[in-house]
Amino acid sequence: MSPAQYLELERQAERKSEYFRGEMFALPGATRKHCLIATNVIVACAPQFADDQQDTLLNPVALIEVLSKSTRDYDRGEKFEHYRTLQSLTEYLTVAQDRPHIEHWVRQDNGWRLVEYADLTQTIQLASIGTALPLAEIYDKVDFAA
Repeated sequence: MSPAQYLELERQAERKSEYFRGEMFALPGATRKHCLIATNVIVACAPQFADDQQDTLLNPVALIEVLSKSTRDYDRGEKFEHYRTLQSLTEYLTVAQDRPHIEHWVRQDNGWRLVEYADLTQTIQLASIGTALPLAEIYDKVDFAA
């Protein structure tokens, strides 16, 4: 399947999916925690989109992935491997939804450096977009006991 064919189908679909190497993969439904965290970290700066639909970003400098049990290994592995090929990308965050835990990957001249955060009093500095993300805000309203 071509990227254009995927976008045509995705834009009409009731459930979201991902496109990778010519294949379309259904995404599981998002939990309430997942949605809260994703809403708490939405950031976009100087976006360049593929077309007028403005749903396909071409130049991400920072990507934030909220992990799900069913996709966490893929998100931290093969997906991140693919993301590392994007020349514009300089920061990648994976955000756990079952506990305060964030992996912050930063592109360096000689590879990627990892810094981990697990305390709600900490703040992540995203140099690529000139912003700070306090963990307390990322996890605002998230009930870890539920």
